[in-house]
Amino acid sequence: MLVGRVVQIDDLGRAGGENLLQVRTHAGMAGRLHLGARVRELELEHEATSYAMALIEDIARDKHARIAPKLASRASQYLAQITAGRHSDVLISRDLTISVRIPQTNRMNEAPEKTLSKGTVDQLYLALRLALVQSVSEVGEPVPMLLDDPFANYDDGRLARTMNLISDIAKVNQVLLFTCREDVARAAESVNAPIIRL
Repeated sequence: MLVGRVVQIDDLGRAGGENLLQVRTHAGMAGRLHLGARVRELELEHEATSYAMALIEDIARDKHARIAPKLASRASQYLAQITAGRHSDVLISRDLTISVRIPQTNRMNEAPEKTLSKGTVDQLYLALRLALVQSVSEVGEPVPMLLDDPFANYDDGRLARTMNLISDIAKVNQVLLFTCREDVARAAESVNAPIIRL
C-alpha cells in the first residue's frame, strides 16, 4: 500500500509540474500579448502626438504669416513716432527674431540689442508691446496695459513723443503707468493723464 501511495504522489507531482508548466506558458503568452498590446498603444499615441505637433506647427506658421506683418507694421509706425523717424522699419521673422533697419547702413539688423543704444532697444520693445496690445484688442475686448517705469533710458524728446503715443492708445486701452521719476510724471501731465501720487 505504501508503494502505491508513493507512486500516486509521484504521479501527482508530475501532473502538478506539467500544470505549473502550462500555467507558466499561459502566463508568458498572456504577458507577451499584454506587452504587444501596450507597444501598439504606445505606437498609436506616438502617431497621434506627431500628428498633433505637425498640426500645431502648421497653425503657428499660418498665424505668424497673418499676424507678424501686421504687428511689424504697427510696431514700425510706433517706433518711428517715438524716435522721430530715425528708426522706422521693424521685421519679425518666422522664428520670432526681431530685426530693425539701421539708418546709417540701410540694412536690417537681426541683433538690435547688440548694436543699438539701450534706450533705442527699450523703445523698440515698447513699440512691439504696444502693437501686440493693439492687435489683441482688435479681436476682443481692449486689453489693459501695466507699465512699470519703462522709460529709464529715454531722453526728453523720446519720452515726450512716447507719452503722446501712449495717450493716443489710452483712448482705447486702459494704461496704468507706475514711476518714481518726476520727469515721467511731468510728461504724463503734459498729455493730461490723471496722476495719483502715493
